[in-house]
Amino acid sequence: MKEFSDLAIKSGIFFTFVLSIFVLINNLNNFDKYNNEEKRSYHLMIKADPSRYLTHGYEIKKQVLEGKNFFTSGREHYTKFLPPRIAAAYYYLLDINLFENEEKKIIKLGIHKYYLMLQSFFYYLSVYFLFNSIKKKFERKTVIFSISFLCIEPTIFQYHGTFWSESIFFSLQLILLALIFRYNNSLKNLFLIGLFVGILSLQKQVAIFFIFPILLYIFIFFKKQFLRSSIIILTGFIFVQLFLGFSNYFRSGYFYIMTADTRVEMHRTLVERVMVNQLNIPLNYFLQQEAEESHKWIKTNKIEVNYDFDHTHTILRKFEPIPQNKNFMYYRRIIIDEGDRVQFDKFIRKRTFMFMFDYPVEFFKEIVKGAVHTPLLNPFHIYSDHRFISGEEYYGSELHKKFIPIRIIYSLFMFIIIFFGILHLLKKGDYKNLFLLLISTLYFYLTIFWHGNTRYFVPCLIYLSILFGSGLNYFLSSKKN
Repeated sequence: MKEFSDLAIKSGIFFTFVLSIFVLINNLNNFDKYNNEEKRSYHLMIKADPSRYLTHGYEIKKQVLEGKNFFTSGREHYTKFLPPRIAAAYYYLLDINLFENEEKKIIKLGIHKYYLMLQSFFYYLSVYFLFNSIKKKFERKTVIFSISFLCIEPTIFQYHGTFWSESIFFSLQLILLALIFRYNNSLKNLFLIGLFVGILSLQKQVAIFFIFPILLYIFIFFKKQFLRSSIIILTGFIFVQLFLGFSNYFRSGYFYIMTADTRVEMHRTLVERVMVNQLNIPLNYFLQQEAEESHKWIKTNKIEVNYDFDHTHTILRKFEPIPQNKNFMYYRRIIIDEGDRVQFDKFIRKRTFMFMFDYPVEFFKEIVKGAVHTPLLNPFHIYSDHRFISGEEYYGSELHKKFIPIRIIYSLFMFIIIFFGILHLLKKGDYKNLFLLLISTLYFYLTIFWHGNTRYFVPCLIYLSILFGSGLNYFLSSKKN
């Protein structure tokens, strides 16, 4: 019976992988094209962050063909290191040109099927790896429900057939979680844990401090092995960060590991929301005020800029003024030296803290609002993403209002089952695994809760999946009894 159950689970993983292939092919058939009805033409699937990853990857591929080193090529890593590198490897190995018309930045259609297939395959292979790590650590039904959740839960499933960075991030999370569940005092296992924490941070910078919850977990539950284990884990982690730092150094002349958006994103989202409401002014007006301060900083510090910088390839947010209006991000883009941009980002971060200290109550209210909204699950993100040019446009639509009641009910159902899972593990006295799952969830929530973007909460579901499986097992067993 046990062997049959293992075979059934493996078959289920394979079946949902095949299902994901059908979904991604459907996505490409329907949305791998341009919308020419708007004043500005844009690709339905490749815009915003996906556009940044793929175009950067294509630039890396071109530079490599010109003889440049793969790991020192490319432009500044404004947001993430790994996604453009993955795209570059795909374009290079399959000898693919991204653009049909490079001058006009028109993306060639029908070239990304294998890219998405490999992405989906990597995810389901990671689910299989996790299954082998947890099948003896939890009750059989808990394992079955947890793996099923990871395979078909729509909030997670929707990303495998897209160019967003989430799917590969989920895969890396699963591998890392499996390695931690397999924790032993072997050099290989410990080094791989540190290595994959580092790689995880290359996919999304938010994971860079995840090393500390892992070390805390080892300190509490494996105290006698902590010193040796922490040294080996940190060795693997630091190896990746040194690789990143030296890659930045050889490319730009500056050694750094933190991306720019870790310094300016809070200003672009939280500060803008609070100050527009607090000062009762239009967003464009506030952005222009910040642009003036940015220009003053550039002049005071005698920063070299290029006013002829081409912005035509950049898709701005709906409410962001055109470059002629010179918002603060415009001034960041025209700074020539990458090291000067790093200093500019620090300047923006200081202004962020200045606003927060000046209006602490208002920022607290907005942060609480974001904290409540962030865990609202959104299985419809990709559905809307393929139909709207930006999130701002979607949030003002009737479709968004239509989905809200469904999302609330779905989220409540999920979190109730997860709560049962916490109770179940407490009842069984499985404090070690419960601590690992909760501290991992808490870490990824605390790093993004202020933002209010529900997409940033989805990585928490990787850890909550096992609590969901435990909760469903507990609920069904209680009902049966």
